[in-house]
Amino acid sequence: MPRSYLANRTQIDTRLQACLRHSKLHQQHFALVFIDLDRFKVVNDTWGHHIGDQLLIASTQRIYSCLDDSMTLARLGGDEFILLVPDCNQQAISALLARISDAIGDPFTLFGHTIRVSLSAGSSIYPEHGSTLHELKVKADMAMYHVKQAGRNGWAIYSPQMEAIADTPPTFLQELSQALERNQFELWYQPKYTAGDHSLTGFEALLRWHHPERGMLLPAEFLPALEETGLIIPVGRWVIQQACLQLHQWTLQGNTEWTLAVNLSPAQFEQHDIIDVVCNALAQYQLSPACLTLELTESTALKNLKRSIEILNAFSALGITVSIDDFGTGYSNILMLKSLPARELKIDRIFVKDISENSKNTKIVSTIIDIAHSMNMRVVAEGIETQEQELLLTQMGCSMLQGFLFAKPLPAHKIHELIQSENSIKQKPVVQPLSHRQSITL
Repeated sequence: MPRSYLANRTQIDTRLQACLRHSKLHQQHFALVFIDLDRFKVVNDTWGHHIGDQLLIASTQRIYSCLDDSMTLARLGGDEFILLVPDCNQQAISALLARISDAIGDPFTLFGHTIRVSLSAGSSIYPEHGSTLHELKVKADMAMYHVKQAGRNGWAIYSPQMEAIADTPPTFLQELSQALERNQFELWYQPKYTAGDHSLTGFEALLRWHHPERGMLLPAEFLPALEETGLIIPVGRWVIQQACLQLHQWTLQGNTEWTLAVNLSPAQFEQHDIIDVVCNALAQYQLSPACLTLELTESTALKNLKRSIEILNAFSALGITVSIDDFGTGYSNILMLKSLPARELKIDRIFVKDISENSKNTKIVSTIIDIAHSMNMRVVAEGIETQEQELLLTQMGCSMLQGFLFAKPLPAHKIHELIQSENSIKQKPVVQPLSHRQSITL
């Protein structure tokens, strides 16, 4: 079949059946791939269907540029494609999908507009993943779903572990999709204190869903579904906007020194306009970039190191603080981490939890603090629940402290009550930061 020819459903089914018979007879492998252009609907809604159609044509041409004459590409409808790759093993399909992903990732220039898109692709391989076309299609679709769940913009080959992902009830997803327009999301704020003198320096913004029947839901109950469905993008934009609005209100009340930390999801961070989204929110409320901290996990930051460095350099140049969250859980290459323009490290609560009674955790935290200090980064410890944890972390050199020992996350209207109680907090014995090598027996 000519490489410039896009097969229809009937033709691809015929080729698939023929390939299956041939592969069984000659004991060969072949790969079946589902490809989906990420958020193609946004392009149609933003630029119009004419540009959307041209983008489909251009995307198809780029996919074809990676194929040879033995392969068959078909469009299933909309922005969905299926690809048949005969006589192909896992190593070969991995290399092919990487080439296709890179080709689609380059910007498109259409009618004077620069448009960036990405793809999500999932593959299954005969006979490892199934002996029938139905089985292979189900497994390839499952692999593509896995990519979308992880934030899109990538590819995956089926593995049995993907089947362990529990299905989310349809009713819950429908309610979640309506939560933003029904104003059911809220931001709560957990205070952050300077180690030693306990002065309030700012807050971390934490998302809550005020479900009409189930009450206030924590992120663990709905965040995975937001990421699976792509709703994390509009909700993430709302979080940034709402956080800047709250900072503006605090500034008007005279709290000009407070900072606010906002978490960026992997999918948010990969959006091509993430810098514009943040800058526009700051400009709308006439805020100094220095009052905003953007937190992202080390695994997110290191997933695409080159692009991460570009984006984080842009944020840092604006004066926004970049914080690496959940540090210590991703087993990162320290040299890679050192290349990131971050000014803050946040120690994951899993290490803080047992620091009082677990000398191994104490050593880990001590090492993390050493690493941060060697990079001229301040250290924030979260999840502090006891005075013993506070004492150890302060003596080891943590700059800022956060946890239930000081205050739980609060809705915005409760912050005033917190301020009124600050005098009692400041009356706690002041713990002086010491050199942790001198003060802690490891």
